[in-house]
Amino acid sequence: MTENVSLNVNKSSLGKKYIEYLGNKVALDKKTNIKAGDKYFKLKKEKYNLSLESKKIWNPAVQELCYHNKDDWTKEDIIKRTNKIKDTILKFIGTEIKI
Repeated sequence: MTENVSLNVNKSSLGKKYIEYLGNKVALDKKTNIKAGDKYFKLKKEKYNLSLESKKIWNPAVQELCYHNKDDWTKEDIIKRTNKIKDTILKFIGTEIKI
């Protein structure tokens, strides 16, 4: 299940384009996804952190969001995270198929 990260920002200010970017998604278990819901990013970070602590799981994507140094999530954050994910995927593909 995936969760939109940025719903703390007015959807019209981001535009649907950015809300659907890969950098604005995070894979969560169903229970955490429901608890996080449509809350502001600061509150979502708290829910994500509780999920990590209580389940003793290590999810680098969720952990990265928990340590995000701001309490808001902007278009620039989405673009930066999208590019990071894209670069990681391309690096993995290049490594695996020896491009």
